[in-house]
Formats: sequence, structure tokens, C-alpha cells
Amino acid sequence: MKLKKITLLFGRICSGKSSYKPKEYRIVVSNIVKGIISKSTREELQNTIHLDEKIGEALVMVIDRVAEDVESVIVDGIRQVSIVKMILQHYPDAELIWLEVPVEERKRRYESRKDIKDVEPFDIADNKPIELLCQDIFTIFKEELKVINNYMELLKKANGNIPRTEEEKARMIEQAAEYYGQFLTALGFDWKADPHSDRTPHRVAKAWVKDLIAGSMAEEPEVTAFPNDEQYTGLICQTRIPVMSLCAHHNLTFSGVAHVAYIPGKEKDDLVIGLSKLNRIVDFYSRRPNIQESLTKQIHDHIARLCVGNRGVAVVVESQHNCVRCRGIKQDSVMKTSQMSGYFWTNEVGTRQEFFNLIDQSRY
Repeated sequence: MKLKKITLLFGRICSGKSSYKPKEYRIVVSNIVKGIISKSTREELQNTIHLDEKIGEALVMVIDRVAEDVESVIVDGIRQVSIVKMILQHYPDAELIWLEVPVEERKRRYESRKDIKDVEPFDIADNKPIELLCQDIFTIFKEELKVINNYMELLKKANGNIPRTEEEKARMIEQAAEYYGQFLTALGFDWKADPHSDRTPHRVAKAWVKDLIAGSMAEEPEVTAFPNDEQYTGLICQTRIPVMSLCAHHNLTFSGVAHVAYIPGKEKDDLVIGLSKLNRIVDFYSRRPNIQESLTKQIHDHIARLCVGNRGVAVVVESQHNCVRCRGIKQDSVMKTSQMSGYFWTNEVGTRQEFFNLIDQSRY
């Protein structure tokens, strides 16, 4: 059952000791936000999204579910203006009451913060326990924040991976397109006026999500492994696997090829993997912001993990970087990196040289 009317209060001045007595129920919005989002999470989100705008959207959704109308909105400062604006746009008949807070009082509150202990999120007069109503609001607020996709887990490393749903990807494209349009505007382009550019923000966002950083949000590829029941002891090598990646420093592409090899274990229960799966592993780690050194090691470690019982894994990546070709020194050059383990590292019976010879032979 919905409440008939509520009064929204923003700021510490709107506490239980406030002289203003609303006619209906009241919700201290700052307490709700503080209860849902920890300080560290808020600071993290503030660096990536317009947090107040999204809190406003979530609050409107919450209010619609728990109340029929908003009687008034009481504000004691300007810090919450973007949230308040969204509330008033949704409830145009709500009365706005702007409280003037003396500078001395504001300073005292910031210094002492003792009054926070006396503030309760709700002051209601029905028979529903205050704690229970608070929990209702908290639960709804968390749900709505997830619905608008701005309380998502963020990647801590550029070359990391968090699988995303198709719905999440669609929202990413929509939001990234909006911000890329702002990026173009900041660089002096009236992109909306040019028929060749008016869809560019969407195209760029889609290219990033669907192609350039697909490995950042895709599930790890399923890899078929087979027992080495014939006890093959030679080298297995796949050369010239395409690499298309993104420089984590400048967000410019680098591309080239990867050469990978491994020596399976001698036992029948040691594993070999399907040949095309080597290509999938390379593509999985390539399509995300990265540096070539890390990319090479990620590919190596993944193959080493899957090829149970292997006696060595080798990976060589050769690529040209557009952060070198298009900016700075502006020269063509090829970067080569390698990661070796097992027989390839110790070079037993010339294993490393055999691998390099196979790479050279594949160039013709």
C-alpha cells in the first residue's frame, strides 16, 4: 500500500530537531543515499558517472513505488540541486522550500557532525515499524540503481575481464555514445550538423563494445581438451594468429600476429587442446585495452593452464602500434615480445630454436 504524500528533505538541517513539521511522512534523502552507497564506492562512481543525476533517476523510481505524490521538497543548500531538479520535473506540483543556513551553523555541523547521530531517515505515524519501512526503501533503491546500470562492477585493470549481459552491453553503448558526443563537442566539432558524423558517437561506442574491447566483457572461450592417448611427444605450433588489440596508454589500436606452441605431457591422461582454440585464446585477450608485454603473458599462462601436464609453452607476438605510427615519433616499427616456459625456456634439445624456425618458415 502506497503512502499518500511524502516530503523529501535534503541536507542535515532537515533532521528530527528541525522546526519544520511536514503534514505527511518525510524521507531524509541524504540518509537514504548514505545508507546505500559507502563513501569509497561513491567516490569511485563519482569519477565515472554523473552520480547525482543517476541518484535522482533512482529516487524518482523509488518514490513512484512507495508514494502517490510528493507534497514538498525541502533543501538546505546547493549540493543536491541536480537531484532536486529531477524530482521537481517529475512532480511539478511539489512545493520547493529552500532553507537558508547560516555560515557559522554550516561550519559547526561540518566540524562536529554530532547531529548526524540524532537523525532518523523516517518520521511516520502509521502502524508500520520504522525499521521495516526503511528496509523497504533501501531494497527498492538498490534494485533501481542496478536497473539503470550505473552501479556496475568496474574493471580495476584495463586488461581485465568481467562478463556482461547483452542488456548491459546495450546500455553501455547508449551511455558511451552520449559521452563520446560530448567529447567531440569539447574538441570543437558540430558533429550533429554533419551527415557523415551525426551517428559517429553511436558507431564508436558500438565498435568498442562489440569489437575493440569485446574480450573485456566476454565469457572465457570454451576450450575442448583431449587426452594425449597416443602419447605424442613433439611440438604443437600455430603461427600467424591475427592480433587486434588496443593500447591501454593511448587507446589506439595495435595489430599483428601471434605464434604459439606447446609440448604436451607424455602420459595418456595429459591434455592437448583443439587447434582452433589457440586462436580463440589469442583473440580473447587481444580484444581489450592492453600492453603487448602483458598480452603475451596472458596468452601464455592461459595455454599453460589448459594443457595439463605440458612440458613447455611458448608465445611470440609481433605487432605495429598506432601510438607509434600516428603520434609522437610517427614511424613504422614492429614490436616483438616472447614468453617461454619449460623446454622452451631451458632450450632442451634445441626446442626454442625449432619454434623460431617454424615461425620463420611460416613467413613465406
